[in-house]
Amino acid sequence: MGNYVFDADVLVDAVTKDHDLEGSKHDMGGDIVPSFVSQGAGYVYDFQKNDVDGSTDRDRGYWRDVGTLDSYYDAHMDLVSIHPVFNLYNYEWPIYTHYGFFPPAKFVHGHHGRFGEALNSAVSPGVVISGARVTGSVVGPAVRIHSYTEVNDSVILDGVSIGRGCQVPQDDHRQGRRPARGDDDRVRPRPRRRARLHRHRVRSHGCRQGGEGRALSRSAYG
Repeated sequence: MGNYVFDADVLVDAVTKDHDLEGSKHDMGGDIVPSFVSQGAGYVYDFQKNDVDGSTDRDRGYWRDVGTLDSYYDAHMDLVSIHPVFNLYNYEWPIYTHYGFFPPAKFVHGHHGRFGEALNSAVSPGVVISGARVTGSVVGPAVRIHSYTEVNDSVILDGVSIGRGCQVPQDDHRQGRRPARGDDDRVRPRPRRRARLHRHRVRSHGCRQGGEGRALSRSAYG
């Protein structure tokens, strides 16, 4: 996210002038900050030179603008590779975000075609994967994924419940799924698919029970 630091009186003066400026969208990053820069009064912090304890040459200076659904999706996918370019497992740089008082993630069922498992994925606290298979995905807190469901290359947001027999995304994920990553983490080109945010219901082919909530995935369907 963007972080801006101002003297209060300077900021009040800037937004007051911008209010009456014809053609302005009144946007902090698009209008206010560029105005300061044009006046020689704007300064930036160089994250490329930011010294984070425990970082390596691979993950030092990570930056991604997440202003679109595509970039928001890609930022999540940056977390699930074998050697991620944004490393959450640097214990010298702790994460202080509080997710709430959730229990550990749980994976249940493991026979007769019902295998609760997650591969190449990041799974948050409070998640229950019950007889479902999750691959190459980020699963938010308190998510429920029920039996005989497959979730591939997706971002499942907090509190989503996906019913039995679903496939997420809905199209043939084998054509657009992320290739396997080796130890050198090289990625082969893949078909570009637009990220869609499925609101209120995850509608998937073969889904016998509706899944409520929001999921973000590479899908050809809305």
